[in-house]
Amino acid sequence: MINSVLNTAWIFLFDREQLVASFIFLFAIAISIYICGVLVCRSLSKAGAILENSGNAKDIWMTRLFTLNGLAFYGTWCTIATLLNLVIVLQYVGLVDAYVCAWVALGILTLELICWFILETFIFDHHLRYCFSPYIVLLVAFSGLLSKQYDPAAPATYIYYVFFLIALSAVLAVIKVLVMIIKGCKNPIQYNHVMIEPTLSKEQEANSIPL
Repeated sequence: MINSVLNTAWIFLFDREQLVASFIFLFAIAISIYICGVLVCRSLSKAGAILENSGNAKDIWMTRLFTLNGLAFYGTWCTIATLLNLVIVLQYVGLVDAYVCAWVALGILTLELICWFILETFIFDHHLRYCFSPYIVLLVAFSGLLSKQYDPAAPATYIYYVFFLIALSAVLAVIKVLVMIIKGCKNPIQYNHVMIEPTLSKEQEANSIPL
């Protein structure tokens, strides 16, 4: 609900060329998606044992493959769009050189990519092992940037860096898939270690009191 309201507000603000305000709202949209992803991970961690013990492990996989990857897909697009909006603000409001703006956006995106790979692979593997959609978005986005901006006759300097980012994204994507398969076979994620306290009714509590 909040994300939809922010999205609608951003469309009107960007259409009216309120560049700074539209950037703030788009940034808030991306943050709201991140929060949704955290809440989904926490809920799955709490309910995973119940789903496993009740024979509904397929719901765990549906959440991993569709819900988390869907949020990550949308969140990655919004992150890239936020950086594009930042470039517009810097160039047309801050009057910063266009090439400097491009390098700023690409530098931030590179840092986010590396941090994301480290976090999902080594720190939050239990939650994000099967979350692979961000790499799809990055490869498509970088390829689209090349198709629009690459001029073989006079390529801009940052275009070569985009080639590097495509290669980096592809390598990290391959590593992600390999880690996902190897860890999935050798060390599958289990939720049964979570202890669930049974809830007793008042009648059961009364009957359990020793006489």
